[in-house]
Amino acid sequence: MNPELRRNLWLEMSPHRLIAMPAVLCMGFLVVAAINDNPWQERVSWTALTVYFVVTLFWGARLAAESISDEIRGKTWDLQRMSAIGPWDMTWGKLFGSTLFAWYCGALCLAVYVYAARDLPGVGGPVVALGLVAASVLLHAFAMAATLQAAQKGWNTGSRWATFVPVLAFLFVGPGLVSFAVRHPTLVWFGTEFDAVEFLLTSVMVFSVWAVFGAYRVMCLELQVRTTPLAWCAFTLFLSVYLAGLLGALPGARVGVFGYLCLSGLVVSVTLAYAMLFSEQNSAMTLRRMLLHAERRQWQRVFEDMPCWPSTVVLAFIFAFGTIASAAVYRDSFDLVKQMALMPLVFVFLLVRDAAILLFFAFAKQARRVEAAAVMYMVLLYWLLPGLLRFSGLETASEIVLPLLIKPALGSVIAFAQAGIAIFLCVARWRKNDAQAGTPVI
Repeated sequence: MNPELRRNLWLEMSPHRLIAMPAVLCMGFLVVAAINDNPWQERVSWTALTVYFVVTLFWGARLAAESISDEIRGKTWDLQRMSAIGPWDMTWGKLFGSTLFAWYCGALCLAVYVYAARDLPGVGGPVVALGLVAASVLLHAFAMAATLQAAQKGWNTGSRWATFVPVLAFLFVGPGLVSFAVRHPTLVWFGTEFDAVEFLLTSVMVFSVWAVFGAYRVMCLELQVRTTPLAWCAFTLFLSVYLAGLLGALPGARVGVFGYLCLSGLVVSVTLAYAMLFSEQNSAMTLRRMLLHAERRQWQRVFEDMPCWPSTVVLAFIFAFGTIASAAVYRDSFDLVKQMALMPLVFVFLLVRDAAILLFFAFAKQARRVEAAAVMYMVLLYWLLPGLLRFSGLETASEIVLPLLIKPALGSVIAFAQAGIAIFLCVARWRKNDAQAGTPVI
């Protein structure tokens, strides 16, 4: 048996817990069923679902996140990292071991729900139960991966927001998906009609697999197992294709599969690039290792040391040019792609500018609060400075600072110039600090 899973089994599943939880749940369900209001099946099924949400989904996500943060606070994580347990065994051992008791409670609740909801109208109980299990795995894996990522950045409170973000996303997205499945029995994806419930269930299951794989990849980085950004690029492409199929089903979609694939890919790649830019290590030491490997023509090592966000920026450029090409091919169609014209380049160049700003602070001699400084300047460039200039009547200056509300061609030139200036300042700081450190400038 997995040693990490066995350790959590002894810690979490004590005889007292194994006996007390079914007893408490049984008494609770009996009290709800005894209320003089028919039918009792509906009340019991909703109560079981509520307990599952609270214990397995939300509290389980907290346990998955704390499986890492507690080890860090207890000064035992370094010992586990140096053990003989591999990244995959460590991943699923902690993912399912630390949440064993939550899953135990959830299994009892789902069993009661399936039994009570067997004769109720609507979606069948087993389908809902399977979807909840997949959603739980998705939330738990995301929470653990986010905590691992926060630990690499040195954020000691990573488990707090690592739990809050997926739970908040579930509260916003989950009810909307259920409401959509109830109101629309079918769903169109790439021109093919699917049953909405089956499509959403399959989607949750697929994304839960991606979440577990993502937790495994972050665990590989934490245990110093070499990886490349190829898996991250594969997820970016998968998410782009997934959203493109849904986007093409919107009314007035007349630009073909390629156009909406490029448009969704642009949105996904830019969003994920920002997410990884602020969550990965972007230190001067990382760049020095990459340059040293490049000088020795060790290209495999270069990709292994490379963060994920540069490859995502490359994909953003590819999708941006694809979107522009689609707008040229379907120039007679009045749709979203045509309206964007050359605007994709503006977004990508501004992404490059923001990345250079963050690296400018990361390459300082004593880099501290890099992300906070970058966010402050981004707020200044995207909101405060353009607003003040526009309020002062300097419309042209405001458009130069924020080239999003002008003609796309001119906006692309201005964004390119801003990116060039940011890159120049970043390279200048890098060369200055590298020369002062006494190391050769490569």
